[in-house]
Amino acid sequence: MKRFVLLAILLSSINICFAQTLPQSAVTLQIVVDDADGTLPDNVVNHIYNKLSNLLTKNGMQSYNGQNQFYISAALLTQTKDILPGPPTQIKEVMDLVLYIGDQYNELVFSSTTLTIQGVGVTPEKCYLNAIANVKANAPELVEFLQEGKKKIVNYYNQQASTMLKKAKNLSAKHNYDEAIWLLMSVPSDCESYDQVLQQAVAIYLEKLKYECLQNLTLAKTVWMTGCDKESAKQAAVYLSLIYPDSECYEDAKKLSEEIKIRLNGDLNFDLNKDEDEVQQSDLVAAMRALAAKYEENL
Repeated sequence: MKRFVLLAILLSSINICFAQTLPQSAVTLQIVVDDADGTLPDNVVNHIYNKLSNLLTKNGMQSYNGQNQFYISAALLTQTKDILPGPPTQIKEVMDLVLYIGDQYNELVFSSTTLTIQGVGVTPEKCYLNAIANVKANAPELVEFLQEGKKKIVNYYNQQASTMLKKAKNLSAKHNYDEAIWLLMSVPSDCESYDQVLQQAVAIYLEKLKYECLQNLTLAKTVWMTGCDKESAKQAAVYLSLIYPDSECYEDAKKLSEEIKIRLNGDLNFDLNKDEDEVQQSDLVAAMRALAAKYEENL
């Protein structure tokens, strides 16, 4: 029988194959546009956000549209403002773009820089947009600022990796698998302990599948035995649909599924969650990341 993962093989080879073939995990930053007085038009705020997101990507990081421990913030401070005679009359502003990267949980600033930029436009909004467009991704001071911030975030994970591994182990022991996986998947691949972290994440993910499989199989058997009829079969099918081929009790789930079909003489047609070939070709790390993202959405 084809299997998505054989636990013994996976855990013995993970340090080799993961490092060589699986997607890497980038340092993730929350983008914060500082507009305390509310004077920036929404379109300008969106352009600043997009600019920072692109800058992070080009420097090996990624943005996150939600609450995150690490952040990059931007503020525009006007230095001079002039009216240029037309036609058409235009506004010229020289402003400072003040940038910070830091840890908002521990109230730390990892790096900062200030870029002096200039914009011209027929409206204040167009003036701001013109100024933002003039920010060059390869500006030396900007690249240095981003790399310094990234380096200090990676250093944070290097220092905290052992603590995070212990916390994840304790969470999984309490069956808080999603939180444990979310915690481990937040570690960037630049971290010195990334392979060890990823190995533990996989072990916890497989443990989660086994635990939930047994739960769902037990529930399916229970509801089926209450009536052994079409209605109880429909209820059992709900639980069986949650069992994947990479779960340890998948074979038992298949047997129950076949037993129900035979008992009902094919009157009810349902299958287990996924075809084995489809699951076998899926990406384990992608599955864990999707799980972590879903968990984070509910924080």
